[in-house]
Amino acid sequence: MCRPDVLGEYISHPHQNALILPHRPNKIKILLKNKD
Repeated sequence: MCRPDVLGEYISHPHQNALILPHRPNKIKILLKNKD
């Protein structure tokens, strides 16, 4: 369940997510829940 606003935040920080996205896709879901 990725919301547009959440995706926008990740797109705004490619320097961090560029490392997170390819390595741990599932980790992103956890990070999103923590941010929420």
